[in-house]
Amino acid sequence: MLYKMKLSDNDKDIPQIKPIPFTSFSGIGRKEKDLENLISENLFEVLFTESPLMPIFQERQGQSVGDIYALDENGDLTIFELKRDIANKDAILQLLTYAQFAGRQDYNWLNDKYREHNKKDDSLEVAHQEAFYVKLTHEQFNRKQHLIVIGNAADKELIDIVQYWNQQGLSISFAPYRIYEFNEEIYFEFFTPSYDQHDNPTERGIIIDTNVKYSRDGLPDVRYMMEKSRIAAFGDDKKVIDWINKKDIVFFYHQGYGIVAAGTVKSDRIEDSEMEEETWYREVDFLTTPPKTIDENSVIPPAKIAEITGKSFCWRGTLKRPFLSTEQANSLVEELKQCLDRS
Repeated sequence: MLYKMKLSDNDKDIPQIKPIPFTSFSGIGRKEKDLENLISENLFEVLFTESPLMPIFQERQGQSVGDIYALDENGDLTIFELKRDIANKDAILQLLTYAQFAGRQDYNWLNDKYREHNKKDDSLEVAHQEAFYVKLTHEQFNRKQHLIVIGNAADKELIDIVQYWNQQGLSISFAPYRIYEFNEEIYFEFFTPSYDQHDNPTERGIIIDTNVKYSRDGLPDVRYMMEKSRIAAFGDDKKVIDWINKKDIVFFYHQGYGIVAAGTVKSDRIEDSEMEEETWYREVDFLTTPPKTIDENSVIPPAKIAEITGKSFCWRGTLKRPFLSTEQANSLVEELKQCLDRS
């Protein structure tokens, strides 16, 4: 619940708070499928920041399956059931049915679903390894299942059922969302189970991909960014630039190597109108010397990044989750400086 807080001129007075009404997807004229797509598209980079999930497939009309199926770093399967309004016990009964079936399936079933939904030739095994930088055997996929109901609110019966099954050792939870409307703008609030771990978008450390597979204006992306002192994203990925703020420390991650440079963001989002493809960027002040060439001796590889920060990362996507605290970011900057001094 969101509250409006009113402060008086007398600092000895207790602040007054007033609950702000919230609505749901149906309240803004949207369908349940819209909520499903929003959750699926943002599982990786936005919603589950401390424990990223890799969506592998969604329901299709006429299929009796969960709304979203996703994998975590360990290969465990999470099944989502979404309700655009209040969730009740029927959502739990549906999830239990889906889990009973999915729990008996092996890697080949997941792989077929992944390929069918994503229309990709790569195997689920390869995609998962690229995402989490861990190599699993086929037997390590889908050893456990986790169930999550998402709704605008939950009735008491659903909460009681969730508590009961948790006591029986079943991994099941309810994650509420809220929609607020202020000044003709719509805000989406989401509570991740079980402790609602979300990054506070103040000063942070953010690892961002340099898009090594592509080139812009005749330059590999990493050179484009190094020479122009900017952190950039292109085409459909350009929106990630809006997740970066002034004073954030950004780390340039070069696929196949690791972190190659670091800088502090100093500008708002800017559009590069000279590029053929839509390009958004933010200017940076480099904290390390921008490399002219890249070799394995002048980078921080993924394993070392995890060791220094104490975090497990999801390496898939342009933004690498989770984000870093200022202390963790500064530790990476110092390590990178030492790598560059040794090279």
